[in-house]
Amino acid sequence: INAEYGHRQEPYLELADESTPSVIRKITWESYRPKISTNCPAEIKDLIQDCWQENSEKRPSFEEIITRLDEIIVNTAVSDPKGRQFWKLNFLGKDKVRWSQFWPKISSEFFKVRSSDEKMLKAVMSSKLSLDVLSADDILVDVENFGNALSWFGPLSKTEDRDMVANIRNTIREKWFHGPLLLGESEFRLADQPEGTFLIRYSASRAGAFALAYVKENGDIEHLAIDRVIEGDLNGPVSSLKIEFHVHFKREKSKYPSLRTLVGDIKELKYPCPGYPYGIFFKSGPLLRISSVSDLPGTPRGGSPQTERDDEDSPPRAVKRILLNRK
Repeated sequence: INAEYGHRQEPYLELADESTPSVIRKITWESYRPKISTNCPAEIKDLIQDCWQENSEKRPSFEEIITRLDEIIVNTAVSDPKGRQFWKLNFLGKDKVRWSQFWPKISSEFFKVRSSDEKMLKAVMSSKLSLDVLSADDILVDVENFGNALSWFGPLSKTEDRDMVANIRNTIREKWFHGPLLLGESEFRLADQPEGTFLIRYSASRAGAFALAYVKENGDIEHLAIDRVIEGDLNGPVSSLKIEFHVHFKREKSKYPSLRTLVGDIKELKYPCPGYPYGIFFKSGPLLRISSVSDLPGTPRGGSPQTERDDEDSPPRAVKRILLNRK
């Protein structure tokens, strides 16, 4: 697993020219082990080395291995310390849980919200935005979506329990925010729109980040990453944290206290892109239902979506992909 994950190759290739008895002797008598990738997370590296102990009595049992893998999944998917603790205490060993199990626990510990806020949080915690999500009695919340939501709008706080809810509400009420679109889908929405039309969505390849897309003067569509940067102790009060949004625009890095300030400062951003999907929460229109690319505003006939490329070599995303699919 380490060789395939870290080096994208079979283990012990460096011993390919040696005889089988020689390879066996090196592994069993000389304690030869494959090199661990420098990109390998520390928790996985420690687990691998523990399993490689010469003394079999010092190696972890399969029960311990499974428990440690479950914890690695949570630590990899959820960066928020209170979010990690919450998932481990309530759902360790589960990659997905039903909303009917998730909501009573998270709301009693962190959120004291109205029923309308519950629907809004359900839409954010789900990877799909549709009427089906809001009307369904039960949806599945997986640990990766939970971690993403905390990265976009967190951190969780017991003492300032409305901060995250306010962050969500203040973001999704903006007509230029389109939520969980991929790069290609955002281009379909912006196709044939006038110069200066723009939208902001979740980034599909950078954890905790957003993505800005806008129509340039020549009609091309430019995409920019917006990093949400949190400075301070996440275990402390939210009021002590400094949260900024960083974007590289025209080769200059700028920092803003909110997405709204960012949008107001960049003069090239003139018109929110049609297709705002969150109107149902603010009585400004129905939730946009997307069942196929042809339903997207501005989609050319016969077109096909270009999906945003995930960074296959990014260690955190690779760990998620390997570990979340192990079952």
